[in-house]
Formats: sequence, C-alpha cells, structure tokens
Amino acid sequence: MKYFQLYEQFNNSYYGKTLWRGVDHGTLYAIKNDRNVDIGRYFSEKREFAEDYGEHIFEIKLLTNNVFNSLDPDNIRKLYSEGFTFTDESIRSGDEDTYPTFDFENDIFPTADSFLQAEHSKTNTWEVIEQSKGVLGWIMSNYDVCLIAEDGVINYYIEDSKHYEIVQLHEESDDDGENYY
Repeated sequence: MKYFQLYEQFNNSYYGKTLWRGVDHGTLYAIKNDRNVDIGRYFSEKREFAEDYGEHIFEIKLLTNNVFNSLDPDNIRKLYSEGFTFTDESIRSGDEDTYPTFDFENDIFPTADSFLQAEHSKTNTWEVIEQSKGVLGWIMSNYDVCLIAEDGVINYYIEDSKHYEIVQLHEESDDDGENYY
C-alpha cells in the first residue's frame, strides 16, 4: 500500500507545472473581494484562457504538490466527511430532470455522491466551491492550491505567492505578430 501511495503522489505531481495568468497591466496583483480583502490569484493550464483576462500574460511554475483537486472524487468525499455540503446558485426550480440528485428544498447536493453524479462535477467545480459556505476557507487552510474546473478548463486558485514562481511576462501579440507594450 505504501508504494501505491508513493506512485499516486508521483503520478499526480503538480510541482513544476506551467500555468498562465492574463492581466491588463504588467503587475501580478492579487484579486480583492468587495471588502477590499486580498483573496488570491487564479491561474490557468491554458494560455488561451488566460489571454481572455488581459494582454500581459504571466507564465509561472507551480512550487507545490499540496493541491486540492476538485475533480478527484476522493477530495470531494473528504469535504463532505468534514461536514460540508455543496450548493449551486445556478440550479433553479425546473432543473429537476437535469439535476435529479440535487435537493431543491434545501438548495444543496446532500451527499458527495449526489454531487459526483451531476454532469458539471466533471467540468464546472468552481461555482460550488466558491458558493458553498466555508468550503474554500477549509480547502485553503489545508492545501496550498485549489484546482478547479470552469467550463472544462482547468484552473488553479492560489492565495500565497510562495507556491509559484514567475518565469516570464509575455505580451499578447497584435494582428501583425508584433508585440505591443
């Protein structure tokens, strides 16, 4: 069993993974919430996705393997075993056929398996993590990074800059292929 766990840890290595973040300015600021509190940074595995957020593209390397993977059923089950449940504000009355495992009366997925049976558990995990009370706080107090999916794109939420290294700042090219500043 010990060797299987080591294999799993090696096989799921995140350390050194290249990630991207687009910004409208040449500085990598943390995102602030509506109370002006630093809430961390988002990075994407896809440069094209990052380019949608700004013309300045940061290339970074991840410096940790301590990643909560929201696409991993075991991680979802661990959250539920800690007493958390997921809500999803995008699910509305009338969606019962699409989300038969969602508890519409209480606006939650009552069990980990009820969430894992939902189609978007494989493609859109960010909203439920962000909207469900206490979930992101618990994740970030136990892990360095939270891997999320947004419309099928894998993204990472990182609060502390010690968990990544900036490799390079790229400028998005204009139509002529020339870099602009």
